[in-house]
Amino acid sequence: MQTWIYVAIAVVGFLMGLMFKVPFVIACSVLLTVAIAAFAVAGDWPLLSTFGTIAASLFALQASYLLGVTASFACHRMRVMKISRPAAEPQDVSSGDVTALRVRTAIKRSNSGDQRRT
Repeated sequence: MQTWIYVAIAVVGFLMGLMFKVPFVIACSVLLTVAIAAFAVAGDWPLLSTFGTIAASLFALQASYLLGVTASFACHRMRVMKISRPAAEPQDVSSGDVTALRVRTAIKRSNSGDQRRT
């Protein structure tokens, strides 16, 4: 098979990793295997060449799928971290009451699950 076909399979696998779950990849892997086998029979390919083409195509599809899943997870995690991080609130220390400020800070940290000592 030509190189551009493997690149196209890898791009499709990456996009599948961004959007779909494992059962879809399994179905596409079976479909790809059947399609290559059909072309091999129609084109009188040697058996070893057919197996090599199937293995390389499945590797390109599934490895790029894993890269797509990883990229999707990383983007999702960055979004969640960005949303869950509260914006810094301006604190009024003009009254000079530092103890009250420390108490408010400790309460905020305990409510947010941050158990660091101040």
